Amino acid sequence: MDLGLIELKAGQTTPRSREHAMMTLYCIFNRRWSNTRGEKEFESGLTVRANSELANRLCCPLHTSVSMCCAATFSCMTMMNNYREQLCQFLKSCSTDDLLRALSSEWLEEIVPGIGRVVGCQQGATNHCEGDVAVHTALVFENLMNVCPVHLGRKPDFVERVAAVIHDFKKPLAQHQHPNGDITFEGHEELAAAEIGALSDKLGLTASERAKLYFLVAEHGHAHHFAQLPFATQTELQMSPYVESLCAFQKADALSCRSSDGGHLPVLWDKIMPEQKCG
Repeated sequence: MDLGLIELKAGQTTPRSREHAMMTLYCIFNRRWSNTRGEKEFESGLTVRANSELANRLCCPLHTSVSMCCAATFSCMTMMNNYREQLCQFLKSCSTDDLLRALSSEWLEEIVPGIGRVVGCQQGATNHCEGDVAVHTALVFENLMNVCPVHLGRKPDFVERVAAVIHDFKKPLAQHQHPNGDITFEGHEELAAAEIGALSDKLGLTASERAKLYFLVAEHGHAHHFAQLPFATQTELQMSPYVESLCAFQKADALSCRSSDGGHLPVLWDKIMPEQKCG
């Protein structure tokens, strides 16, 4: 199909399509968009040539001003940079109490819609005597800050810190209370992982950062049950480039799951980490 010049204007759309258009423009102008033919073309960094499928994906009118296109792109980039900078600066130095307060704040809710529901979401007393999901989240973050320097020789990176904050934020939607008093959260990992794309766009994550965040959030439940996983699934986890981060995350999470006798969930670092990467 012939390529046709598409000039975009985010200002003449509905709020939802405007956001979609701005996100797409951000990807285009940062060379992160490729169409189905794998082609990227730029003209003076201002206009974009794309096939009709790309046009269909853009929820904004065609043949409008290039200047407005650039303004929308700049606005989108600024918004993303602000979100990332705000969250990055906070997570660099926040205390456990700081994070607990942030989990019910408007600014974090704007970045991660729905995260405030973790406050007051009870988890039962079997493996979570530490408190509600908010308290558990803050403990995971605190433990991750200690685990990474000891085992990885570095502080946790931005993606690992974000994973600690959001890994259980869908538990309120997955909460199931059983007649015997137990509380489970089946499927909360998948629900949270389904939000990674939108959050990654909002934070302007790179493809590698996005993949790592998805892996940590989606697989943190599997990590706690590694010995019971099929061999193929075990191997898949072990072959991931992010397996060391998963091990650190599993330990931080396990240490934060407090039992009534003062113990915690088992740390499975030696089981998850492939032998060739150990030591």
